[in-house]
Amino acid sequence: MGAEENDFFEKYNPLPQILDRKGGKVGSATDIALYVGTGLVALVALFAFAYFAMPSWGFGKGSVDTLIPEAEEPNYILGYSILSEDGQMLTNGTAKLDDLKDLSTETYLALSERVYSALSEMDVGKELEFNLSATEALGERDLSKIKEINRTEKVQRRAEITRAVIVSVADFEEEFGSKPEVNKTYNVQDVPWNYTVSSIEGDGVLVVQNAMVGQIVPISDIFFMSIAEVTKDTIITMLNAEPQVLELPTGNLTIAVNPTEIWMTLTPIVGKTITLGNNPLAKVVSYTLEKILVDYNGDYVGKNLILNIKMIEKKEQS
Repeated sequence: MGAEENDFFEKYNPLPQILDRKGGKVGSATDIALYVGTGLVALVALFAFAYFAMPSWGFGKGSVDTLIPEAEEPNYILGYSILSEDGQMLTNGTAKLDDLKDLSTETYLALSERVYSALSEMDVGKELEFNLSATEALGERDLSKIKEINRTEKVQRRAEITRAVIVSVADFEEEFGSKPEVNKTYNVQDVPWNYTVSSIEGDGVLVVQNAMVGQIVPISDIFFMSIAEVTKDTIITMLNAEPQVLELPTGNLTIAVNPTEIWMTLTPIVGKTITLGNNPLAKVVSYTLEKILVDYNGDYVGKNLILNIKMIEKKEQS
């Protein structure tokens, strides 16, 4: 995931994860994390929601970027414009030759060898126009990039969490701020239940999570979790959400709840360009009750383009 997606989960998942802070890992044996089970239930729900709700941070050919490749002459500064074959301006601006620039929301244009060779001969102030064939610009349309994706993501509501976990003495002291004592109860800020030390063996502290039936654990603006049952060994949780329809950039997301699952169904807008999960931009072609047909070819894939370039600055490498 990209940094923005991590920010999303930090914002909407307030459940503390007591992890190995240096490695960011969920440990095992004496390093096992408190409250990890509950956190994973939350993340499953949020990942499913984020599939429909979050923008993609990756790029694909024909979708979002223009690439000016790393060059042997990295000190060229260029003014550029990219037009459709009928003269419609798609994007323009200024860029260093070795930079990756957001030149368009519709194109991902790599300078061809023909164009790049011409740049090496250009003097400062000179302008050139290149008529790029579809192959030289964004390539031909690829029918394999027209795909069906599911309209609905499902999340199981019921989950089981092991009540007793083992942590090291050092981790315990770091989290609770004191030494562990058998039969003593401790609290962690923002965690909805407390913990009791059941036993201490060597460097391992056996801690029991004291959840109570009926407790509500907030996960996000959309989801919350309730404690359905607590046994000697297990905490049984139920994931909940309010049935509703959300307006998202990708379309309308219908959230439905039945006794065992939460369903999230997207109703997209035909013809709109959207992202789902970490997939590239795609245009919605059509949809049925179960599937969405999307085209990952960009709008200008398979079309001729016009590239205008002006040499603004040119410094040869020493």
